[in-house]
Amino acid sequence: MGQTIQLTGEILAQTARRLPGKTAIHDGDRQMTYGALDLAANRVANGLLSAGFGPGSRIGLLSPNTIEFAQVYFGSARAGTLLVTLSTRYTAKELAGVLTRAKIDALFVHPDFMALFNGIDTPLPGLRKVWTLPEIPALPEKAGTTFDSFFDDQSDSPPGVAIDPASAFCMTLTGGTTGIPKGVVVSHRSRALSAASAVEAYGLQENDVTGIVTPMFHIAALFVWFQPAVLAGATMVFMQSWNPHEFADLADRHGITAITTVPTQLNDLISREGIDLGKLGTLRRAIHGGAPMTPDLLDRLTAALPQTEFVDNYGQSEAGPLTALRRHWFPDKLHTVGRPMPGVELAIFDIEGRKLPIGETGEVVTRSPHIMLGYDDNPELTKTVLRGADGWLWTGDIGKLDDDGFLTIVDRSKDIIIVGGENVYPQEVENAVCEHPSVLECAVFGIPDERLGEVPAAHVVLADDTAIDEHDLIEFSATQISRQKRPRKIVFVESLPKTPVGKVKKNELREPYWKDTGRTI
Repeated sequence: MGQTIQLTGEILAQTARRLPGKTAIHDGDRQMTYGALDLAANRVANGLLSAGFGPGSRIGLLSPNTIEFAQVYFGSARAGTLLVTLSTRYTAKELAGVLTRAKIDALFVHPDFMALFNGIDTPLPGLRKVWTLPEIPALPEKAGTTFDSFFDDQSDSPPGVAIDPASAFCMTLTGGTTGIPKGVVVSHRSRALSAASAVEAYGLQENDVTGIVTPMFHIAALFVWFQPAVLAGATMVFMQSWNPHEFADLADRHGITAITTVPTQLNDLISREGIDLGKLGTLRRAIHGGAPMTPDLLDRLTAALPQTEFVDNYGQSEAGPLTALRRHWFPDKLHTVGRPMPGVELAIFDIEGRKLPIGETGEVVTRSPHIMLGYDDNPELTKTVLRGADGWLWTGDIGKLDDDGFLTIVDRSKDIIIVGGENVYPQEVENAVCEHPSVLECAVFGIPDERLGEVPAAHVVLADDTAIDEHDLIEFSATQISRQKRPRKIVFVESLPKTPVGKVKKNELREPYWKDTGRTI
């Protein structure tokens, strides 16, 4: 890869120098080479600077996965601005709140989301400019100057802005499963180095054709997959929204070799009717994360797609990718999420901040050049995860390390169910319930209990054309784990509420059970 890259804009520049004529992106019927993408990024950077948005300015981007997203991403980085990637799932009220809290100075909006933006009925006094991308006719006056007509007139020479690698370059908004989004601010250096780590850990190569199938406004697609793919010089195939049938067609048409996904998407590929698995014959590697991979699903995946290596990825918006598990290399470690990525240090601490011995369970902490600068405009919240001067970031996950450095995640610390003083980890219960062949998906959480304080409950999605009653499924789970850990209540549902990257919103599931108890959850 040449010298170590510490500026985001240089990731693209280096690949464009090496592979100027290679196709970088397929976006529907459109495509763009690395050389053209590099020049377009320069035009965006120079356009931002000429409009008065340089270092210190905050640029919002509201778009699905498109060529223009990539142009703005690298263009903003080269102008030294702070790019804020915005969820396309927001309501108008949520979008207005984020634009205000994040202090957005200028905004790029994909035309599909202009109606959402125009639905904002509150003032946005800090927003000075709005561009649409790409150019469309008859835009509302509120849209301002269109993307193409302004930026196409700019110089395609590098803007020459001096940028400190330690300076902020991007903010991703993560509410996870808990509500109000937190602005996670990362530096150029942190994500440039994590991109290099991902290339090495996932075995990405120049001859790969990668599917970008999760939203790029989130870390999973943006930092864990898009940036590493650009650094490797791979060709990327963008999907604006997930559709397993469409993905199979794209994989067949472009010869997709690698993807990063959440387990629910992989489940879709082998569970939905009418999908020709033969179209996935070139798929060599599938990196998955964001939610646990159940043993049952992994067994079904490896049977259905024997040519595909399934690589577990564990990470956080605050810390980037932390571990990877290449299963065919370490068949005796399938219960773990792998060992640390290059340059990442992991440890297990107790509640008092003491480092625990190998094999003991506690909170997972990490330190590396990859971790965030902090939460935007929230030093108190930052201090809850970046404690002290020793550089450790507290992840909020409960886990343990073995003698070989492999990490096992037990559960989220906030999701632990305390049953009569005993800790019960929902993921363990979910794995037990999912062992039943009728169960497609399961989410376990705590509900109030007069005697024990709280007990496990489960919302379950059954596979098509299957049936089982609540009592029988509870009794089945009790044969898989200790009886005291079994769910006391099971509700069968059509689907589970999820975040854009596939995490189940357990707060939404818990809330109805706790709302009249006077107790917090």
